[in-house]
Amino acid sequence: MINLLRSPYAHKPLSQLHPHPAAGQPSHDDNSIVPYEKACELRTALVGWLTRTGSEYSSAVTKRQMNTSHINQVPMLATPITPAEVTWTAGELNTLSLPAGTFLDVDDDTLVFSGSLDRGALPDWLRVHPKDGSVHGKPPSKGGSHLLRVTAADGKVGSAFLELHISVE
Repeated sequence: MINLLRSPYAHKPLSQLHPHPAAGQPSHDDNSIVPYEKACELRTALVGWLTRTGSEYSSAVTKRQMNTSHINQVPMLATPITPAEVTWTAGELNTLSLPAGTFLDVDDDTLVFSGSLDRGALPDWLRVHPKDGSVHGKPPSKGGSHLLRVTAADGKVGSAFLELHISVE
């Protein structure tokens, strides 16, 4: 049984278990959305408590359907790129295109792509196209292996990413 007073969601009214971000405003608060399973557990715990205390509201809460149609799902990596290592040539323009279906958003939200290199910002010689996730770069020198992360975000609730190693020859 969930102790509602100790729940990490106790500060949220039950009517706001699945809040919508304001139109056009992404939600970056990791605690702003309660997972569906946790919301069901909280509802069950509330109905149990209302029933045990003899509340007249227990039947109303029991009959109420949980409306989840407005819950936006995070994008996901549907098909990883294999092999996860790409070889690029120094001093030449190199391109990596993401195959269709690499990322999936079940809500059909428009995905915006970005990237990082070696867990930091992209250098001037490397770009990730925001609409299709293709990666374009002209490495300045030979040698080295880099960790490239391409992230797909829906601008609402989350993002998914893939990581590749780029070897420069």
